[in-house]
Amino acid sequence: RHETQTLLWHQSASGEKEGIMDSIFLSTFSPPPSSSYSLFLRGGSLVILVILFQWFVARAPTLQTETKRRFQHALTGHALVQISYVLPKTASLILLLVGAIGIYCTKTFFFEHFINAFGQLLRPNEASGDVMPGAFYFLLGTAITISGLVTDDITIARYAVECLAISDPIAS
Repeated sequence: RHETQTLLWHQSASGEKEGIMDSIFLSTFSPPPSSSYSLFLRGGSLVILVILFQWFVARAPTLQTETKRRFQHALTGHALVQISYVLPKTASLILLLVGAIGIYCTKTFFFEHFINAFGQLLRPNEASGDVMPGAFYFLLGTAITISGLVTDDITIARYAVECLAISDPIAS
């Protein structure tokens, strides 16, 4: 039994228990600690890519609305988990909160632009302006999950977000 645990888990340099796949991914793809400019560049690029993805999915001509919603939900949630491997926790939290605030401000103050950009992904009550879009709550929930309020283990937080990203569209 101990050999199996050794194969699945090891102690990281900081003394935390982490999965072998997490450590392989981190050692292979994580950049070394760098300047705030590099973090801004990586974070900004990832935000732009996620927004562009949303925009293109909303305009996919051959997909039904509910299929578009499921597809964007699963892939965006998966992208958020992958971003947590590339950016430090603090930068990830800031970007999630900026995204949620951006959705709120765009929906509240620039509703026509919001509908033009993402209207095809919205449910009727979201498109009417009655409620905030689900993406707002998804970003807030993801921020709460990785912030340490739910668990201090980032691996568990990643799995939680990944499960939500995949299981919610499958269940709907």
